[in-house]
Amino acid sequence: RLTRHVRIPLFARVEGRAGEALEECYSTNISAGGMFFKARTGADRVSIGTRVDLGFSLGEQRLRAQAEVMWVDEDAFDYRGARAYGFGVRFVDLEPDVAAAIQGFIGTFRYRVVMVGAPAEEQAALAEILGGTYGLEFWETARLGGALDNVAALMLHTADDLRRVVHDLPPMPMRVVYCADQVADEVLRLVNRGIVHYFLRMPFDPVGLRTVFGRAVETFALLLENERLTGQLERAVDRLDRENRYLRSEVARHEGHETI
Repeated sequence: RLTRHVRIPLFARVEGRAGEALEECYSTNISAGGMFFKARTGADRVSIGTRVDLGFSLGEQRLRAQAEVMWVDEDAFDYRGARAYGFGVRFVDLEPDVAAAIQGFIGTFRYRVVMVGAPAEEQAALAEILGGTYGLEFWETARLGGALDNVAALMLHTADDLRRVVHDLPPMPMRVVYCADQVADEVLRLVNRGIVHYFLRMPFDPVGLRTVFGRAVETFALLLENERLTGQLERAVDRLDRENRYLRSEVARHEGHETI
């Protein structure tokens, strides 16, 4: 299930039809080439090769697209933890304006997946596994510090790399440490403390590695969305507070006039 397109999180309601409507559909990610969405029903009539009609929103734009099912996950769960079905689909014959809208939306999402201290021979393997899907960057350890804006996942090559920088790193969705040999006890302690989220050893499992970073990027997107919604809520509460104070002052002024 490898993809040639950069894939970003998209948590949105989806209208899905394969003959009949699919119930409670919502997407989890999108790329220029396709989408992954979950539904409560549909596995009985949707299989690999099935054509589906999709409707979904990107910002203020409502889009429609035809797609072909490329793979089915029969063991998925929805956002409430209930059983669902996952469908990975490939867009078919996108209208130019729809394709442009998807590309434009993808271009607005800024994040980084940073690999620190990876030897040259391993960079090629990592780039092959992740480079086509995520904004993959290779750094030397010396670059770490205040330059971690928009980092969704940070991968450190050894426990030594982690030891040098762990106390200076800001919170982020995912930190991964990979070690060529024995995983250090220190790393395991940091995992237990929640400072390191994942560790692995060579050789990498492509599907597992992509799953880890997919989870990191989706978590990053949720954090950004939570910040946006929290800001909206705070502004709404502030506006209501100001309106309430104004109304109280008007009532007090009106009562004062009546007393006179």
